[in-house]
Amino acid sequence: MYKVIPAFHRSNLLSLLGLFLSLMSMRNIFQVQLDAAIILFVFSGLCDLFDGKFARLFKRDEKQQQMGEYIDSFVDMVSFIALPIAFLFQLLEGQYVPLILATLYAVCGVHRLGYFHITKGDAFIGMPLTYITLTLTVTYAFFSLFGAVGSALFRATVALIYFILPLGFIWNVPVARPSGKMYLLFIILAIIVVVIVGSRL
Repeated sequence: MYKVIPAFHRSNLLSLLGLFLSLMSMRNIFQVQLDAAIILFVFSGLCDLFDGKFARLFKRDEKQQQMGEYIDSFVDMVSFIALPIAFLFQLLEGQYVPLILATLYAVCGVHRLGYFHITKGDAFIGMPLTYITLTLTVTYAFFSLFGAVGSALFRATVALIYFILPLGFIWNVPVARPSGKMYLLFIILAIIVVVIVGSRL
């Protein structure tokens, strides 16, 4: 009789929803529907922002808590490494620069995730991967206001983001975990991005 591994728990549902939204976003990138992809990316980021709080609503044993942490990290690899790289290849032209930036981003990103698991504390060490969601979507929305997505200035800004953020991922400095005010700021920015970009659909 077929049985699944005892790894599934309802406390991980918000993380898995974020994974689904990231895959939807990636599909829209491949179909060159960037506005929809950006909006889905925003919602995926919001899922990651609250998945820890959601998971703590459920009673879990030690193994289930560890499993939740690993699932969260593996989802992060899709949502905040693979998906942003898909955006990068779509937004930047050229054969070598996007590949170099994507490699830098991926290498620093996976090291940031790995280091997170051995340095758990009250503060992050290095910039969280999720900041790419905030940075990229706000940049896209800002340039959308002026109809400048795809302009040379936009592409230069995107290239700069994908150069600076990876260095932030591996920067050996403590970064405070989001507090109540930061959560509110993220939500407000998410609403602004969705309204601006959604108006283009």
